[in-house]
Formats: sequence, structure tokens, C-alpha cells
Amino acid sequence: MAGLRRNAGACSIFSYLEILDRNASGERMAASDRCFAVEMATRRLVKRYGLAWDRTRPVNDDPRRADTAFDAALELAQELGVYNDSRGRVVGFTADELEAGLAGAPRAGTLGEGSDARTLGAREVCRKEPPRSVGAAQNPLLTWTPQRGMLLSVVIA
Repeated sequence: MAGLRRNAGACSIFSYLEILDRNASGERMAASDRCFAVEMATRRLVKRYGLAWDRTRPVNDDPRRADTAFDAALELAQELGVYNDSRGRVVGFTADELEAGLAGAPRAGTLGEGSDARTLGAREVCRKEPPRSVGAAQNPLLTWTPQRGMLLSVVIA
């Protein structure tokens, strides 16, 4: 598998073409087999890395725990790759490729337009600003902050 070429922190056309090639040539796998593989690998890595959910602290603020969770996630991504559901194929990446992709990824992004625009950025461990999460399922926008609890606003076109 050829490595991805990087150009000034952004993916070049060569890396894009390489990813397309991997989508066409990656290991074939049924969706049900993929779900099972993810579950088994996750259970094994949770045990190996000693990861546990603390219901009293939904947002981790311990840098060592964050590093441990990152290492486990990187190992999971390297082991399982990315599943292309429409093709039923696994697109594999090396640890170096995954880390280079993360290093070149944007640190913030804007969702919405005009007065509805919100910029969400990476939040470092132990930062003072409240954590935020955004999810969308069948058009609702969910935002959670510790001060406000769960807010639900339906996006109406």
C-alpha cells in the first residue's frame, strides 16, 4: 500500500487518488461482519488500555486518560481501517498516515449560515470553556452544555 503524499499540511491530488484506489481495492467485508469486528476489537482495546466510563464526569479532564484513549483509538483505526458502506470495503491506513491526517486537519469549522452560523473548534483537555457536542439525526440539532443541559431545536428548511 503506497503512502499518502502530503503537500504543505493539505492532502494533495495524489493522496486523494490513492484513497480512491483503496476504496476500490480494499478488503471486502459485509456490514454485519464489520460491526462484529468493531465490537470485538473495541472490547479488547478497552480492556488492554484500562478504559472505563465515569458517569459522574462525562467530559474527561485528565490529560493521561485523554492520551490513553487517543492511543487506543489510533490503534483501533489502524487495525480496522475505515469502512466504505456503499462499497462494502475496508480502506486501510497506517499509524503514520492517520497521524499526518490528524495533524493537517482543521482545528475549527463553521456550521450554518448568517445569524445561524456557529464555529466549533477542538477543545483541549482541561480548558475552561464548557464542552459542546452537536449531532444531527433526521434534521434535529442537539447541543449539550453543562449549564443548559440538552437543547433541541428543529432545523426547518
